[in-house]
Amino acid sequence: MRRYAIPNSGTIAAPAFLARLMMALVLLVSGFIAEAQTTPVISSFSPTSGPAGTVVTVYGSGLGGVLGAELETQGGVAVRNVTATSLQFTINNTFLSGRVRVYSSCCATFSTGTFTVTGDQILRPAVSGFSPTSGPVGTVITVTGTNLQQVTRAGLGRGVDTTVSSVSSTSLKFVLPAKSATGPIRVINPAYDAFSKASFTVTTGTATATPVISSFSPTSGPSGTVVTVTGSGFTGATSASINGGTAVPVSSVTSTSLRFTVPSGATSGTIRISNGSTTGTSSGSYTVTTAVATPVISGFSPASGPVGTVVSVTGTGFTGATSASINGGVAIPVANVTSTSLNFTVPSGTTSGTIRISNGSASGISGSSYTVTNGSEPPPPSPPPPVPTGAIGYLPASRLLTQGTFGGTLATIDAAAVQTYDQWFSAQRSAPPSQKKENLLRRRVARTFAY
Repeated sequence: MRRYAIPNSGTIAAPAFLARLMMALVLLVSGFIAEAQTTPVISSFSPTSGPAGTVVTVYGSGLGGVLGAELETQGGVAVRNVTATSLQFTINNTFLSGRVRVYSSCCATFSTGTFTVTGDQILRPAVSGFSPTSGPVGTVITVTGTNLQQVTRAGLGRGVDTTVSSVSSTSLKFVLPAKSATGPIRVINPAYDAFSKASFTVTTGTATATPVISSFSPTSGPSGTVVTVTGSGFTGATSASINGGTAVPVSSVTSTSLRFTVPSGATSGTIRISNGSTTGTSSGSYTVTTAVATPVISGFSPASGPVGTVVSVTGTGFTGATSASINGGVAIPVANVTSTSLNFTVPSGTTSGTIRISNGSASGISGSSYTVTNGSEPPPPSPPPPVPTGAIGYLPASRLLTQGTFGGTLATIDAAAVQTYDQWFSAQRSAPPSQKKENLLRRRVARTFAY
């Protein structure tokens, strides 16, 4: 029978130490697990607003096990400087305003207050569809979706991408670039890219470029207005139309611009450019306005005169006329305006030249010139002098002497001629009888030739 020695107390000390060490490790790990599983609590955060790049400090309890933070559920970002009562995270350029959310391996919590994101925010785009679904290089692809307004480039898969056009929040266009391979549509903005679920099939050959309208000028006008359209893919364009109306020929066509004339009967709406197989439509509308007749001057009267002369002008299209001018001078208000006539007054400082009539948008010029003469309008005739009271005017005494009806000197006749009636009557009372008859004769003759 084999015997074994029983170890002394020193030989059992090592196993006891190991047991105590294991127990300590278990307690330590349990503490970490307990800390990690503690629900974090947010009591406050600072600041409460700011643009992308702002560092937010969160205060609370149970934060030691937090793994990330975000606003609402917009995608977590890393946290730093984590303690049981505080942590920090940075607002990125994709966050929209919302509550602060922190999360650990077991749970998450939201703040009661909201962080307000200021400045521009980059939205995550989404592609819901595209058209056509296949085509060669050069095909214009229209993409639909949401949050597309910040997209700057598009392409197929992870391959070549290109610039986009006609961008709105729900749609955009791009031309399939060379070296593209079949794959999903990809749209790209400064922070995100997004893919379609379906793939675009790239076929062989070269596509006829679809006209893409980027702008047009002017944006409004009546029929007869010449509109210049700019964009791309205009080579081969044959016609234009407004609001789906009558197609009109285009002119001055290059790959990036063309012109057309607004036809009679056109109504306000988008502009379409066609090359016979594809059509491009503007995003904005052209406004068709009512045409204003151009004044036509057929004559004016008088043909000359000084400053202050009232000139009458005849012709057509005068309705709405607001001013006249001579020789390109100062604008003069017009009066008595009808569709076929008006008048104006020649102002000071005017020089000879053609007459121009304007209605604010169009003007007409006379075929001949108005001559501005020296001087001014002749003054009205003076009223006749008042008839003197108490005295009678007579012809000069020399006129009376020629009659030969009575004698006497010029002096005595002149004296009688300027007498008032009262003076004459007084003289008759004191005159001798031989003079009374002579004086009476003088008075009667003088009255006969009175003026």
